[in-house]
Amino acid sequence: MIDSQPAAAQNGVAEFDFSYAELGAADFELSMLEGNPVLEMVCAAENPAYSEALLKIGGERRRDLAKKDARRVAETGDTEAMVRRWRDDEQEREDDRAIYPGTVVRGWRNVINSKGEPVPYSIDACRAFFAKLPDWILNRIRWFAVVPKNFSGKAPPPPAATVAGNS
Repeated sequence: MIDSQPAAAQNGVAEFDFSYAELGAADFELSMLEGNPVLEMVCAAENPAYSEALLKIGGERRRDLAKKDARRVAETGDTEAMVRRWRDDEQEREDDRAIYPGTVVRGWRNVINSKGEPVPYSIDACRAFFAKLPDWILNRIRWFAVVPKNFSGKAPPPPAATVAGNS
């Protein structure tokens, strides 16, 4: 694990400060939807609650799928890799649709219902919202959520050569 605080190196060799890489929350604006809703999110890629939920709902299903695939390949030699991958992608999206509320999405602003009324955030309301999202919008949310850099609040420092003026 990387210590995010500056640390003097052993024997005075170097100091490191990775505080800029600490992950926090980030907003993701859904400008393609009425009201420009904003999801308040934490990174899925570095999120123990998300990981645990994913393992819980997907582990058994994925083990069964792997056993069936291994059996089919052994019996027929037919791998159907493309078909299986497509099925997995669809299932992964549906898993995320169920898991993101409460694990990755922790709040929101500007979410309105079909009557134009504001909807306060709750996990149940978020699940209902995600259930109605078109796949292409959910995919954009998922792509954003798995990139840790999107959740780093600070920019990394400039390279040492630039700072020292010897670029």
